[in-house]
Amino acid sequence: MCFVPLMQRPVHTDELIESDLSLYAGAIVLETERPMNEMEELAQRTLAGINPNLTVVEFQTFDQQIADRFNEERMIPRLTMLFGALALLLATIGLYGVTAYTVARRAPEIGIRMALGADRGGVITMVMRGAIIQTMLGLTIGIPVALLSVSPSSSLRGSKGD
Repeated sequence: MCFVPLMQRPVHTDELIESDLSLYAGAIVLETERPMNEMEELAQRTLAGINPNLTVVEFQTFDQQIADRFNEERMIPRLTMLFGALALLLATIGLYGVTAYTVARRAPEIGIRMALGADRGGVITMVMRGAIIQTMLGLTIGIPVALLSVSPSSSLRGSKGD
């Protein structure tokens, strides 16, 4: 890495300063005593006054630059939540499918129960009991496995208040 001042030009060049592309500044940092509302326009006008060919590609405040640096740290929890919600949706669809298959297989049995006088609420309770047992079994296995899968350093980091 090396520092080359903005207006440093080779002595042997014959081209006009306005057409010299080597004067492109990768970044210019402006520091002010207090926040200014029209800082972007002021910077563009000042740079245009120095050289009309200078263009501002991107203007960011310090807070925006810091926010850009931490995009990945915000993206990982969001993706984790997205995948968790997708897994929950798939589990719900799977549980519905298993329950529907069970009810379809037991249709003759349910029909005989209803013909012999079983009330509708009792039949629904019988069917839902199986779905609830499957859900509880999944939660009983899934929650401890999920808690064991979390890295200890991230859980300790959160408890220290960092």
